[in-house]
Amino acid sequence: MKDLLSKISSYDLFNNLFPGVILIALLRDYELAQLAIDKPVMGVFIAYGVGMLASRVGSLIISPPLIRLLYGKQSKEEKQTGYKNYVLASKNDSNIVIFNEKNNTFRTLIAAMMIVSCEKLFLYDWSSFKLCQIWSPTPLLILFITGLFVASFKKQSDYIQKRIEIYLETQSNEKNSNI
Repeated sequence: MKDLLSKISSYDLFNNLFPGVILIALLRDYELAQLAIDKPVMGVFIAYGVGMLASRVGSLIISPPLIRLLYGKQSKEEKQTGYKNYVLASKNDSNIVIFNEKNNTFRTLIAAMMIVSCEKLFLYDWSSFKLCQIWSPTPLLILFITGLFVASFKKQSDYIQKRIEIYLETQSNEKNSNI
């Protein structure tokens, strides 16, 4: 088990395994949780798979509208230029990759909170609905945590963008000084 965990990259740990464990706990899937306790190796694979699902939900479903909401619509050229600048800057500033990994973790945790919210909505007994239940601690806590991760995602994205801009400015200044 120790050997298996040592082979997992930090990206996989924080973007797949960690959110998977959180999702299993929050969804209160006792069968999966018990399986993870009874058979830890299988539990790691199950948590990894659940986390990978959350990561893909975050990347493919949550990220596009979230980025549009936070930064407005980008043209295809802006996206391509942005990614090109990211690649160039990250070659010279390895911290950009680390910050982006953290940003992906925030995005995956936003997805995890959305999955929990959807599960709560679909399994809720709407026949006994009372308006005061909306303001109970669980929905408010989920909403607060999701908001916290959205704010963290934005802050981290802005920080990454600033570092890329600093790199581009430095490159521009070096080109101008060589002329």
